[in-house]
Amino acid sequence: MDEETSFGETASSSNFEPSSVNINSRLILSAEDVPRSIRWQTNESSSSGKDTPFYHSTGSGFPRATRGILKNKHHVYNPKPVPRSKPVELWESARSYLKSDKAWLTTHSTVETKSYDAEFKCSNFQTFMNLIKGSTGTGLLTLPLAFMSAGLWAGFFGFLLVSLVAVHCMHIMVRSAAILEKRSHVHIQSYPQVLGQCLLYGPKNLQKFGPAFEMFGHAIIYIMQCSFCCVYIVWIAVNVKNVIDQVWLDSPDVRTYEIVIYLLLLPYLMISDLRVLSIFSALANVLYGVSLVIISQYLFQDLPDASKRPAFKSWENIPLFVGTAIYCFECVCLVIPLRGRMRREEDMGGWTGLLTLGQTIVIAVDTAIGFYGYLKFGESTASAITLNLPEGEWLYRSVTLMFAASVFFSLAVQFYVPVAVLCPAIDAWVTKRWSNKCIRIFFECVTRAGLLTLILLFAVLVPHIDLLVELIGSLFGCLVSMIVPALVELIILYGSKDMSIWTVLKDIIIILLGIAGMACGTYISIVDIIESF
Repeated sequence: MDEETSFGETASSSNFEPSSVNINSRLILSAEDVPRSIRWQTNESSSSGKDTPFYHSTGSGFPRATRGILKNKHHVYNPKPVPRSKPVELWESARSYLKSDKAWLTTHSTVETKSYDAEFKCSNFQTFMNLIKGSTGTGLLTLPLAFMSAGLWAGFFGFLLVSLVAVHCMHIMVRSAAILEKRSHVHIQSYPQVLGQCLLYGPKNLQKFGPAFEMFGHAIIYIMQCSFCCVYIVWIAVNVKNVIDQVWLDSPDVRTYEIVIYLLLLPYLMISDLRVLSIFSALANVLYGVSLVIISQYLFQDLPDASKRPAFKSWENIPLFVGTAIYCFECVCLVIPLRGRMRREEDMGGWTGLLTLGQTIVIAVDTAIGFYGYLKFGESTASAITLNLPEGEWLYRSVTLMFAASVFFSLAVQFYVPVAVLCPAIDAWVTKRWSNKCIRIFFECVTRAGLLTLILLFAVLVPHIDLLVELIGSLFGCLVSMIVPALVELIILYGSKDMSIWTVLKDIIIILLGIAGMACGTYISIVDIIESF
């Protein structure tokens, strides 16, 4: 059976003998060559949960090349006490011990991450299904209105620009995760973990802010993803009620539908395996695709000439367009967890990776619906394209129901992001007190049910929850999708040969665009809130 290391990796039991580990010597290391804290950790101390000792001194130099994992499976060394007055013998002792497979050296405190065997990881197809479902949502329905705000061709090229910047920032986070894994030997599985590690292994003056930056990322992810799940529940309930009202005049209040949706979600959100969720994501993608086919066949009938629509309207409407466009690409928080569960993580990034393929499909579909939706309906474009479809025909009523079902199945993927961060912390707390696996599973289910119940309470009790979520998305959407990835790249590449003036200029421009988008979205959200009251 494999033993888990402090870096989320595994060491073969055939080459690892915890009983042979016996640290009873005082290692003398140079403070100049080891500027950060050094932790010696054995498998015994890791499994017992006890803090491992730190060893400091001012002996002979310690080479920088030994930062990381140094292993020699053919050499086993059992260190013995060495007098502090013999630096040469001490150096030989430390070097031999480091070359053995009995110790790990990290330049920071150990980060516990849950590792997965290859058989429990997702294939490329499963990851692709989850990525597509997590990247598509209700934002597509509002794109024709966004194109109407900017103008036909201004909306077309503007949306492509926003899309390219957003997807590039996703690639930045994927590359950053790969670089940080090589530096820290920690398996990165969440967006906040990238933020914390980039400072811990960044400039010395910023290293102390690593934990705070990671906690900041956790807070943003919790607020954003839970608010999205909240508004999705409201959206499903409202649209299902609108369809049922056409055949049942005395249908219940919308809150009744929200409670029914909650009861249906409760067992569904207990699924924690992304491989199983990929099946539901594939089903949601099929429903989503069928809905788009029905909408498209109606849009392409009797299309007017493009010259009849204004190419550009006014600068006053640009904030609404930018805010809506960015809302369609706030799935950057999902990319890192999906990558962390892949069998071949290197297939996520790159020009021909899953991320590029998936986002290319999403951009093409979103652009087509926005462009042809405005071209078809012109100034009569509604807030959602489904409202422009003919009423009274069940073919077009089914579009709303299929969209609602697709959003329902996508909730598990959106819910996975905050749960992937919260549940490991709860599991670590439970493991210290109870080793029974059933108890751990019970607490995980309670955590999931409690979080879903909290989301439902906000959806039912908070008036105009959609406006509140719109404001939250405007404040944090550009921050997470553009500003933070650009800052992460600048921090990681600081002082390296890959840092160029063009990289700096590019990241500064992205940050400025993100700030502008944040301001635009916040302005529109505040105006909507004021008008609603």
